[in-house]
Amino acid sequence: MSRVLVEKKVLEDIKKTSPIGGGFESKCYRYQNNQIIKIFSIPKTNILFDDIEEERIAFPKEIWFDKDSNRLVGYTMNFLNGEDLTLGFKKNLSLEELKQVYLNTKELFEKYKFIYMRDINLKNLLYDYDKNQINIIDTSFWYKGLGGNSYSIDLFNYQMINALLLNIVNLKKILEENKNLNNLFIAYQNYSHKINNLHISNLFYEFLKELELEVSERKQKKIITLGQLIE
Repeated sequence: MSRVLVEKKVLEDIKKTSPIGGGFESKCYRYQNNQIIKIFSIPKTNILFDDIEEERIAFPKEIWFDKDSNRLVGYTMNFLNGEDLTLGFKKNLSLEELKQVYLNTKELFEKYKFIYMRDINLKNLLYDYDKNQINIIDTSFWYKGLGGNSYSIDLFNYQMINALLLNIVNLKKILEENKNLNNLFIAYQNYSHKINNLHISNLFYEFLKELELEVSERKQKKIITLGQLIE
């Protein structure tokens, strides 16, 4: 992790390559040594958490500043494998794998409970099918503290990951086609806003178990994969 002064030409040369992602405020490009460089279109004053090494989160490594203006222009991060969750999970993903990846992701959130993970969305969650894990990219809007209450951060991040996973397209399709299951979904959503302790509830995990049981009984066969829920 270090502060790097860069020439404008270096930035211009990188921008000539095809971006692999980004939006209005920034774009990401392939960089050397299996890294990604994120270049800001809009000036940013600060980047936090550039001193954390984490296999599943793309924390900043080098913070880049324009050599002439000393303006923060971007940062490098490790390339993380995976497919974003905007289209949901693949149908052949087993429900046991899905339960486990949720529990592992929840552990990751608990590890960094001092960080307000602002701007997490399905585009920033990458599912690595080989390792059965969710990787997280784009931490440039994360910061410490939420009203000075670390418990509030726990609860906010936890509700956010549950809301994202409960709304993935695969499950939404299942729920839209079955009133009873949709009522179950609504009940769990409501419950997520009433929990008082992050460590005593595994909302998405419990919901998947109930969903698996409900559909298995209705179809009178054991449901193993996500695809079988939709068939």
